[in-house]
Amino acid sequence: MAGGSGPCSTFVFTNDSRNGDHAVGTSDHGASSGAAFGVANLFWTLLEVIGACILVLALGPRGLAWSYAFVVWIGLWLLMASLHRNTGGLMRNLAREIVVRPSVICAAGSTVAVTLLARTFHLPARESWLIYAVAGTVILSSYLLEPELRGFLVHGET
Repeated sequence: MAGGSGPCSTFVFTNDSRNGDHAVGTSDHGASSGAAFGVANLFWTLLEVIGACILVLALGPRGLAWSYAFVVWIGLWLLMASLHRNTGGLMRNLAREIVVRPSVICAAGSTVAVTLLARTFHLPARESWLIYAVAGTVILSSYLLEPELRGFLVHGET
């Protein structure tokens, strides 16, 4: 991972294809890259605000959640593009690191299973204690599937 400091250092996503490492670190590419990164952050912020306003008007309070879920990917793409590298490859690697994780797979699978069971057996959705218990179990088991968290809990280090 390239190290950098000073007034022009920015955080970048790095990919060492020799050993499969993916990391976020600092890089010092000069003033033009720093400016491009700053402009990308500005556009991302504007997209977040505009997307939130449009979707809240269209969908009500749920629009804010949908805005967060989708505009973040556009913002990440803008940041990757500002690096002037293989944006598609970086986005694929980043998406894989975010989505293909034991915790996400467990949470998605559990949510689908619980939803199908509830609809198949016509379980009451109004029992809030049951909903909280199931949601809490899914969240706890998802977090405990992450090796970094288990390492921290067992050894105090990641």
